[in-house]
Amino acid sequence: MNKFNTYISMAALACLYSSQTIAQPIVDDVEQIALHIQEEVIQSIASIDFVSPSLSFQKEKVIEKVYPVNSSHRLSIDNRYGKISIHNWNRNEVKITITIRTAENSEKRAQDALDRVQIDESTSGNTISLKTNISSSDSNWWSSLTNGGGDRALNIDYEVYMPKRNDLTLANRYGPIELDDRDGKVSLSVSYGSLRAGRLNANDNSLSVAYSKAEIDYLQNGDVSVKYGGFTLSEGEKLTLAISYSGGEIGQINQEADIALRYGAPFKIGLGPAIKKVNVAASYAKVNIEPAAEATFNFNVAVSYGGFDYNQNRVSISNSSEGTTSKSYTGYWNKSTNNSVNISSRYGTVSLK
Repeated sequence: MNKFNTYISMAALACLYSSQTIAQPIVDDVEQIALHIQEEVIQSIASIDFVSPSLSFQKEKVIEKVYPVNSSHRLSIDNRYGKISIHNWNRNEVKITITIRTAENSEKRAQDALDRVQIDESTSGNTISLKTNISSSDSNWWSSLTNGGGDRALNIDYEVYMPKRNDLTLANRYGPIELDDRDGKVSLSVSYGSLRAGRLNANDNSLSVAYSKAEIDYLQNGDVSVKYGGFTLSEGEKLTLAISYSGGEIGQINQEADIALRYGAPFKIGLGPAIKKVNVAASYAKVNIEPAAEATFNFNVAVSYGGFDYNQNRVSISNSSEGTTSKSYTGYWNKSTNNSVNISSRYGTVSLK
């Protein structure tokens, strides 16, 4: 991704000395770069399969773990080169099935690869931890996996059944994470993979997504970081988001949000009827705000080297200032209230419709 970082840095520097007319094509270029990065990420995710059917010699090992738990227990999993799947059930226990598959061009090497994989297991207080460790003294062994080529392949999958209420900490590299609805706190990081989650109902979730695509049905409350990928959230209550080099959308924010957007494809933000407070800071990213028809709020919009487009039937402008490079607008949607939407944008268009 270094070539994209270099290009965007050059574009940003050029914009500092440009008028809006000159800057807009550069902003459009940045948007196309972000879209290209997102498409590359999605394609790479789709192609992830660390066991190649073309290799003749394959080995498999299955490990099963069962732990009795109560409501205070937390599960922690740190994995790479495979999938983590979390399912809910009503038993007071956690069941984990770990499937390790290797493929090589000889039976001896396939067995050797299988023997390299160790699952470290520990318990500390109420925390149950499992971590995938892969031993290798040969750096080429690693590069053949991470570069998607060579004459070896590896896949490590965790399938988990656990109570919906328990807290969960997950880390996965080079593979997807899939979650059922969760009532317990979820802390996770995924890189070079994907995230698919149902309803995350806890008040203090934490999600980190890099070089990955994330899709979440509902987020009650949480901090989200997304870099180089895509992000789709159907509905959320109280959110803190940092999105960079990514596109996506939020179907509806019901209460509050602080959102930072940098160098991204167009980002859509829906606002619910009872929205209270939303702050958006955007740089080199187009922001499309789509409030519910019955929503009411006051707004402040400030743009530099950009524009402001709005629904004239629902937006009333109280004050405006339009300079050569900077513009500001205050007003309200439907009627003036204590609810507020504040948007600042550099090198990008803001839409309120």
